[in-house]
Amino acid sequence: GILSTSGPCYRLTLHATRVLSTVSVSCESLRACWSSTFNILNASNVAITGSADYALQSSYWALTANGNIDSFDLFCQGLGTCNGLFIETRTGTKLRGLRLECNGFQACYDVTIEVE
Repeated sequence: GILSTSGPCYRLTLHATRVLSTVSVSCESLRACWSSTFNILNASNVAITGSADYALQSSYWALTANGNIDSFDLFCQGLGTCNGLFIETRTGTKLRGLRLECNGFQACYDVTIEVE
């Protein structure tokens, strides 16, 4: 993977313009990746894990312009972990597999996933 956070990274911004085979983001403490922005232009496998309260709250993801995503896995485990999360794929993206797991009170409350 290219990113793992165990402490607060409030408003973290990741902008990846190269082709990446795997993007793995793990947010493992209270509000670890809160209000972060991830702009990933090309990746084949994307895995996002939030395993603490509000770890991915209000984060924004823009994925793969005119590319292919073989697998997209999102795991939200904890109180409000992915509350307000917004994910969009850019025009022309081919998404072959999407898995969303929510485990916790309002773990995926107000989550938006747009696949164009």
